[in-house]
Amino acid sequence: MKKWTRPIFFLLLFTVVVFPVGASAEDITILIEEQQHYFTPSPFIMDGKMYVSLNEFSGALDAKLEEFNDGKAYLAYRGEVALSISEESALPKVNGEEVELKDPLQIIEGTPFVPLRLAAERLGYNVGWDGDNRVVTVNESGEKEVGFLALEEVAADNEEGLPEGTGEFIWPVRGGQITSYYGMRNGRFHQGIDIGAPNGTPILASDNGLVVFEGWYSAYGRLIIIEHGEYFTYYAHNSSNKVGVGDIVEQGEMIGYIGVSGNATGPHLHFEIRSGGIRGKTHNPLNYISK
Repeated sequence: MKKWTRPIFFLLLFTVVVFPVGASAEDITILIEEQQHYFTPSPFIMDGKMYVSLNEFSGALDAKLEEFNDGKAYLAYRGEVALSISEESALPKVNGEEVELKDPLQIIEGTPFVPLRLAAERLGYNVGWDGDNRVVTVNESGEKEVGFLALEEVAADNEEGLPEGTGEFIWPVRGGQITSYYGMRNGRFHQGIDIGAPNGTPILASDNGLVVFEGWYSAYGRLIIIEHGEYFTYYAHNSSNKVGVGDIVEQGEMIGYIGVSGNATGPHLHFEIRSGGIRGKTHNPLNYISK
């Protein structure tokens, strides 16, 4: 198994920005890439931290936002960085990995609020505070967060370029049978197929590619995402993952084991094929793979 030659950047130090306790957020100017932004509803200060509307702030940072669990959990993603945050947990996650900052999601009158610093830094921005002029500055850092590679930058620096898939996907499990199909299921859309098999059954890379996510992610449990060029494949509910971010895998290579992690009632692999980005359009895997 090969690794990308370009190093992965890990942000081990976090900027500490503490806003004056009790200050009105309305008299604080927020500059994003040197442009002043106004937020509705207005930001507020709590425990020395500025909270902003997650919806408005994601838009200002050019990030996409998805809602889960009836508005109690959210996923914001920008490029190849994903921030998930929940009302039920004090620890937000970046690409499935918990970050040790106890900044819970606040939902006020149906609107989710998050600490400005947490959301900005986890989406690849630096945050500064000018106390004399009461100005918050938010500027792109140029670095990538824990767990994801900057694919476009790596491709430019790697002589081999991104690994290309064959364009033909193989059955991603040693054995197993379909227990749930792609499409509507119990009133909700099932975005992949479920392949039932005994706990610990090997999971196989469906095509050549690059591992761009490995870790725990919400209802998916232990998840692996592989990029194959135009397509991405998801392998979820694993008992354990045997590859890491940056690994180049070959079609048929063992990448993990079937389990019941996340929202799963029995041992199986949830398998998805997407195009147009890591959170792109889903496709019926049975139109792309053969057993």
